[in-house]
Amino acid sequence: MVDLITSLFNSESFIPHGHCFLWQPTLVWLHVISDSAIALAYYSIPITLFHFIQKRKDLPFDWVFLLFAAFITACGTSHLMSIWTLWYPTYWLSGGIKAITAIVSLSTAIALFPLIPKALAFPSRAALETANWALQQEIAERKRMEVELLHNRDLREAFFHESADALFLVDPETLLTLDCNHQAVRMFQAVDKIELIGIEGQSLQRDQFSPDELDAIVAEMQSKGVWSREIEYVTRQGNFFWGNIAAKPITVAGQTVNLVRVKDITERKRIEAEHEQAEQALKLSEARYRAIVEDQTELIARFSPDSTMLFANEAYCRYFGLRPEEVIGQSYAPVIFKPDQDTVTRLVQSISADNPTVVIENRVVVRGEVRWTQWVNRAFFDHQGCLQEVQAVGRDITALKEVEAALRESNHRFTTLTETAPVAIFRYDADGNCSYVNDRWCEMTGQPSKTGMGTEWLQTLHPEDRDRTINAWSHWVESHQPGEFFQNEARIVRPDGSILWYYCQVTPETNANGELIGYIGTLTDIHDRKQAEAKLQASLREKEVLLKEIHHRVKNNLQIVYSLLRLQRRKLKDQLAANALLDSQSRIEAIALIHEKLYQSEDLSRINLADYIPSLITNLVSTYNINRIQLDLRIAIEPALLNIDKAIRCGLIINELLSNSLKYAFPLSKQCDPCIYVNLTKVKINANNFTYSLNIGDNGAGLPHHVDMSNLSTLGLQLVQGFVQQLKGTLQANCQSGTEFHILFPGEDG
Repeated sequence: MVDLITSLFNSESFIPHGHCFLWQPTLVWLHVISDSAIALAYYSIPITLFHFIQKRKDLPFDWVFLLFAAFITACGTSHLMSIWTLWYPTYWLSGGIKAITAIVSLSTAIALFPLIPKALAFPSRAALETANWALQQEIAERKRMEVELLHNRDLREAFFHESADALFLVDPETLLTLDCNHQAVRMFQAVDKIELIGIEGQSLQRDQFSPDELDAIVAEMQSKGVWSREIEYVTRQGNFFWGNIAAKPITVAGQTVNLVRVKDITERKRIEAEHEQAEQALKLSEARYRAIVEDQTELIARFSPDSTMLFANEAYCRYFGLRPEEVIGQSYAPVIFKPDQDTVTRLVQSISADNPTVVIENRVVVRGEVRWTQWVNRAFFDHQGCLQEVQAVGRDITALKEVEAALRESNHRFTTLTETAPVAIFRYDADGNCSYVNDRWCEMTGQPSKTGMGTEWLQTLHPEDRDRTINAWSHWVESHQPGEFFQNEARIVRPDGSILWYYCQVTPETNANGELIGYIGTLTDIHDRKQAEAKLQASLREKEVLLKEIHHRVKNNLQIVYSLLRLQRRKLKDQLAANALLDSQSRIEAIALIHEKLYQSEDLSRINLADYIPSLITNLVSTYNINRIQLDLRIAIEPALLNIDKAIRCGLIINELLSNSLKYAFPLSKQCDPCIYVNLTKVKINANNFTYSLNIGDNGAGLPHHVDMSNLSTLGLQLVQGFVQQLKGTLQANCQSGTEFHILFPGEDG
């Protein structure tokens, strides 16, 4: 193989072809240029053929063009070798290329022979033109049919997409949607058609069909050709609406599909529901009305303009003791008390469109008894204003009539009572304006009744009493408690200038609900009583002056006795007798102090122990000259009012016990922080009764052991025990630490 290739390119044994041309430049370049142009042409032809074949994939016998391209390319190469051998004598290579060119040329020539018949079978230009014209005619017809089909398709699509109902094309086998119109997209709130294509149609329903229901639907479509139902749907946004679905099989392009129409009937359903609710409400209202009418205790009836009864409820029949068939179709007149029939007829005939309601009170005959009834008659007119019927609602008012009669009688008695009463009677409204005065008021004030109306009556009051009366009235109106009366005493100035004292008492007037509606009051003439009181007060003042003078004189006389005893005690050398006179002095001083306090007091019947006892203790301490020791006196006296008898006994008890403490409790040999205390407190037993607790004690030497409280021998303690018994009290003594006496006695009300 290497030797063959070497021999092909070996040029040592030969001379270049240019020697044949004697290297004449003109001749040499003529061959070079000619062979170059031929080679260039030969090479361009295959390229053009190859490009032509690539563009015309439908050409028959395209392999022949490839053979021509190979043959021409080989020829071009042989011309290039002619140029090459002018200078390089590689004749073996040049001959090999020419041999290849010969082979390709022979192959192409041989391949052309079988193609000649086939090429001759191709139609001529005239036949092609004829066929081309026929083809153009066919194309034109097809274009016309296509335009018509497009028009029909656009028309169908317009009907399909512009329908007011949602339309779906559904595969009858898979039940998947194949197409839908624009209204379906809007109705089911989808983004676009793609969201509704390829899904099961019943997935858009709120409640999907069961397999048995689907089979029944298919059977109905096969038997009737159409199926329809009302279904509640749910949109892609989750909203619900009612739709009427109708489905039928159709053929499209030779294929059977189900055309499904969904019509939105939500508004119709709403109206139907409202109608149904209204109908149910009407039935319920009628049932309630009938139940109310039948269950009413009122008597309900309807009658025509000629008084013929059209309806009567059970209460009506029961009241009159009649059966419905005895009432309906008959006149209502027989049950009306005969003297009232003309009045009832006249009032019923007065009913008109301008006055459709008339209230009639008349008597009726019920089982032989005459009773009072009240009827509210309401008329019903047609659109022309003609009376159609009257509905009457009645009730028995016999008891009310009896009450009215009793009230009239009561009012008559009240009027007679107020006009003949010995006191003035008046009435205010809730605002305090007078609306009524009786004759006695006019007699007392000397004014006509009109002067007492409103607030004019204030002008009859004495100027000194007017503001006080107004303020007292205002305060009572704002703060009075239930059952509390307004009470006031004031003077009236009569027209002749005379003055009359009166006592006023006012009580609130309320209605059945307890609401204030006014005030009722009386004025009582107390002029004579006031004059008597004035005389009595003058007499009392005189007696008080006299009584104070008596207490003053008694106190002075006791003071004289006290002074005489003191003078006598100073002259006595017997200490025992002197001590006895000193005790008598203290007792007399205790009694005198009572009269002094009464003389100084505004109240001559009672004395306040809170004022009396501290003064008594001070006098005792002074009498027994206790200044020699530092005595701690502890006095706690609550206010206590006692009459003169109890006050004297209580004072003497304190005098005896306190004088004993001052004399014997603190001997000079045993003085250690001496203390004497006197306490008086009020102890409440219940709401109405109380007791006084009196404690008198000291921290001194205490009572001697030989003293027996049940068998006393000393005068002082005997007096204490006697005074306690007179006070109806109790006495207890405690000698554990010093001496303490505890006395309980009832209060003034005990």
